[in-house]
Amino acid sequence: MNIGTKIKECRQQLGLTQKELAEAIGCSEKAVSKWECGLSIPDIQLLLSVSKHFKTNVESLFSENNKVYLLGIDGGGTKTALLLCESNGEPLRKSYADCSNPIDIGIDKSTNILKQAIFDICDGIPFSSIVCFAGIAGATSGGVQKELNNFFASFSFLAFKINTDNANIIAAGLGDSDGITLILGTGVCSFLQKDRKHTQIAGRGYFLDNGGSGFDIGRDALIAYYREKDGIGKQTMITKLISEDGFDDLQHLLFRIYDEGKKFIASFSRYVYIAAKKGDDTANEIIRRNMENAAFFVLANAGKLTQKKIPLILAGGLTGDPLTLLYLKEALGTTYDFDIKILDREPVYGAVALAKELYEENMK
Repeated sequence: MNIGTKIKECRQQLGLTQKELAEAIGCSEKAVSKWECGLSIPDIQLLLSVSKHFKTNVESLFSENNKVYLLGIDGGGTKTALLLCESNGEPLRKSYADCSNPIDIGIDKSTNILKQAIFDICDGIPFSSIVCFAGIAGATSGGVQKELNNFFASFSFLAFKINTDNANIIAAGLGDSDGITLILGTGVCSFLQKDRKHTQIAGRGYFLDNGGSGFDIGRDALIAYYREKDGIGKQTMITKLISEDGFDDLQHLLFRIYDEGKKFIASFSRYVYIAAKKGDDTANEIIRRNMENAAFFVLANAGKLTQKKIPLILAGGLTGDPLTLLYLKEALGTTYDFDIKILDREPVYGAVALAKELYEENMK
């Protein structure tokens, strides 16, 4: 397929005459006719005008591949998932990479991880044929959004959009429906979706949220551990479990806590759940207290919805344990009737759904 044929095909897809295209890009109808007949090609400035008018790029005008692909990216605090699909959403390739949260690891490391992952999953497919939606934790914070926008623009995708990873969960769990999402992972965050508009509660980072996350439960476990070791706290099975796992050097553990930070601290939440199942009062109180905080976020949004039964979508690593749901339901009480569901597919599928929506918007 030569470039003239491609221009003709794109023009006809948009329902334009040769004259209408010529007027839109500032050239003569005769010039457009010559291009489409293969008698000449546009100069570089007109090529840029043509590609801009067709909402594509110059590379795509020379490509014989007319297919469009959807790329969804879910960059969470633990890992990054990528899913490449046909334009109808049929999956083609899936891959995983390290955490790409730029707030946690820095923008340079984040973009390096994303760059390699994108090149790997898109191997053999021109970027100009791909519509990308990237939901990445911390993506809209401070100057990070501008840097990520510049990074994704460098690929010359057919279209792209970035947002936080919460957008992926909302799309995967609620679709277009009104409802609430609650993320209980390394961090905690709740969103209200009403008429496709979003209201956020919490999710401001581990310095400010103060309860409901894996980090908070892990920190509470370490507080209980050190208080017992210092002789000022209750005896708890949490201390025994942490010590049995080789963390019996208090000073060395302290160095690791401050050196490795949030993810390392969150990893201690597992001892709380183990101890709670064995009847440990301190462990059960930690989970109860944290789920009360998470429920508070949900209840703050619930009154803004009119449904009798309110969809509540749960996501994140803590939702895998029944005790989380038990104490959350207890804390939610009976004022509202919640239809509670744990997200049954990876958030990256929500990113693909948003890429498809972006593609359809660009085709209008």
